[in-house]
Amino acid sequence: MNDTTTLPPGGTTSYELTPGKLNRIETNTPARFEIVTQAGTLIAGTLVPNAPIEITPHGDIVSFHLNLLPRPELQQVDND
Repeated sequence: MNDTTTLPPGGTTSYELTPGKLNRIETNTPARFEIVTQAGTLIAGTLVPNAPIEITPHGDIVSFHLNLLPRPELQQVDND
C-alpha cells in the first residue's frame, strides 16, 4: 500500500510506524525528522528530496515527526 500525505512547505506531520514492517518515508522537498525512542533517545536529521528514510521498528519508537523545510524560491524577498 502506498500512503501519501501532502504538506505545504513548512508543514509538520507525525507518522504511526508499523512495528515489524519496513516503513519508507520519502519527500520531494528537504525535511527535518525527529524520532523519539521509549528510552527518551532523540534521533534527528535532514531528509533530502527523493532519498527515503527506511525504518523497521520493533516497538521501541514512541514518535516520528516530519517538518518540511521552507523552499527558498517560495519565500518573499524584502527589497527595502
